Amino acid sequence: MAATKRSGKRVRSAASSNGGNKPSRKRSSAASAAQKPIGADDVRHLAKAPSGYQDVMQKFADALEWAQFRAPVSPAQLRSLVSRATRAAQRAAVAQLKATAADRQRIMQEAQAWKSVRSAWRSVLAAMPDHPELEEPFAFMQDYMAASRSAPVTPRTPATPATPAAPTAA
Repeated sequence: MAATKRSGKRVRSAASSNGGNKPSRKRSSAASAAQKPIGADDVRHLAKAPSGYQDVMQKFADALEWAQFRAPVSPAQLRSLVSRATRAAQRAAVAQLKATAADRQRIMQEAQAWKSVRSAWRSVLAAMPDHPELEEPFAFMQDYMAASRSAPVTPRTPATPATPAAPTAA
């Protein structure tokens, strides 16, 4: 459909150009690049920013703006990159705190589950002399509990001190 301007000229609206739908907005390459997952190999090849670089970047952007120097990146782009990096660091810190809390919760749940299994196993062991039919279904557990899972202890031998060399007579 065509919309009419007050001047009387007919102008096509953006909504009518693609079947009445809103025009799709194209994402910038920077936005899509930030969403791509990066692997450990990719991280190794990235330039490592020094600590406290945010202040230096802000001052650099201010200097670029003051000098009106045309660089490959504008002062506004630099400030935007710094603020995005700061927000990403904040999100990473929050995610790390959540992951630590979740890992501690997992450890606690695993410990509680293992403690319950060991308690139930002691009950089964106590009942086995009176109920020999329990031996077959719990044979795997007998094998599992009999195996040593800790690291083998290696006996330490005392270090023998080096004997001093006898002085040679000249």
